Amino acid sequence: MKGNTKGLLAIFTVILLVASYIMYNSSSKVKNESAVSLFVDGIVVDADKGEPLKGVSVAIRGHNPATITSDDGKFRVKALLSDELLFKKDGFLPRIIRASDVEKVVLTPAAKEDNAME
Repeated sequence: MKGNTKGLLAIFTVILLVASYIMYNSSSKVKNESAVSLFVDGIVVDADKGEPLKGVSVAIRGHNPATITSDDGKFRVKALLSDELLFKKDGFLPRIIRASDVEKVVLTPAAKEDNAME
């Protein structure tokens, strides 16, 4: 009986160590996913006309410098998945979008929002 107890204890210890290792690695992977840096590509369009907007400032919220959209409304910025991007252009309402959710950004003209409030 003593021999079986030692064997069971050894098996239990190995299982416990393996389970601990798996839990540790899976939790550290989740923490590191938001620290993955990537290039975010997208396009910014006018909500009314559906046309690309050039000259839109695209910045990581709270950081400088910003990049500016090209003539065809496209941009590319290096960001973390957890970063929030701030899109600003005179005459339009600013937008904040999480980097992981950016593909097509639609900006609403500021005048349209002002008229809706009157």
